[in-house]
Amino acid sequence: MKKIFALILAVVLALSLAACGEVAGNISSGINDSIHNDTTETDTQDGLQDISESSSETVTEDTSETPVHTHDYIATVTAPTCTEKGYTTYTCDCGDTYQSDETAATGHTYAEATCTEAATCHCGAASGSALGHNYEQGKCTRCNAADPDHAPADNDSQTVYITETGKRYHASQHCPGLSNAKVISESTLSAAKDKNLTPCARCH
Repeated sequence: MKKIFALILAVVLALSLAACGEVAGNISSGINDSIHNDTTETDTQDGLQDISESSSETVTEDTSETPVHTHDYIATVTAPTCTEKGYTTYTCDCGDTYQSDETAATGHTYAEATCTEAATCHCGAASGSALGHNYEQGKCTRCNAADPDHAPADNDSQTVYITETGKRYHASQHCPGLSNAKVISESTLSAAKDKNLTPCARCH
């Protein structure tokens, strides 16, 4: 009887120890799982925080915008010349520039030719040639220049030009002194002197 009781006690003890071992294992496993879970959760939270901070930094960098430059152009006008077109140059302080508003070249504007100069534009360009002198009775009929090759006649029979009321006689009927005369008459030098007419300073 004592042996049976001892055997039953041994079985109960063994079962108790086994149960305790399983509980301990479960407790140990639970502690390890808890530690692992805590560590994993902490790592996960740290990782999420890093990602969040990184995302914040990225968003901050992406949302920072460079101010947009607005061109402020200054206009400089280049006037046309006789041969070159005119235009306006627009320049911004950033260095950007362009040309617009073109105007055609003006072309040459020539003054009338004279005895000694060709028709000339104000820019210096010349057209054609000088007219040359037209001498009559020792004077040019256009500019009144004296003829360097003219030798005045000494005889009183040479022809001069006079007016009805004038006080001068003229070597040329184209003399500027006769420009306002309505009637110009031919006369001999002696006849003009007989009327007390004196030579014109412009054509003699």
